[in-house]
Amino acid sequence: MTKVTPHGFIVDASWDAEAGVWLATSDAVPGLAIEAATWQSLIEEIGLILPDLIELNRLDLDSRAFTVRAESHVSLTAA
Repeated sequence: MTKVTPHGFIVDASWDAEAGVWLATSDAVPGLAIEAATWQSLIEEIGLILPDLIELNRLDLDSRAFTVRAESHVSLTAA
């Protein structure tokens, strides 16, 4: 299901602690799978790659209108 908000479509980002990288994907843009060492690099890469993927997939989306949704998962152990 394509997630579109008033601020554009959703890009999901998560931190992969094991690999030490940020990961970004989007249900709205097939083929979007980006890894970056920093948050800033991730945002820059998304901005560089989106226009091409949107064109290649012939999507009716504005490559400048997206929201990045970050998730963080924490594992706690009982004391």
